[in-house]
Amino acid sequence: MREPGSTAAGIGAAVGGPDWWYHGRMQPTTVQLEEPQLAELRRLAEERGVSIASLIREAVDEKLALAHQKPRSLGIAASGHADTARRTGEERPEPPPWR
Repeated sequence: MREPGSTAAGIGAAVGGPDWWYHGRMQPTTVQLEEPQLAELRRLAEERGVSIASLIREAVDEKLALAHQKPRSLGIAASGHADTARRTGEERPEPPPWR
């Protein structure tokens, strides 16, 4: 294997060998999609000039970022009660009858 940054052709050689991209950083996985989803991904990837895999990584990153966001309304309004958190922990609403 050549040293990173050598003059060998190809991006793999420039960053540490041809297997670096797949074995050094990315983990292969399988995703099952509906045919319309895959067709739309192919269209979007071609339109943007990127790979389907990069679109999927982008979507996963966006989803993970949303999952870790805190609600924007937290602490904005005042209920007028100093013991709201304690009461919420103690009071349990009566579930509606299921029949």
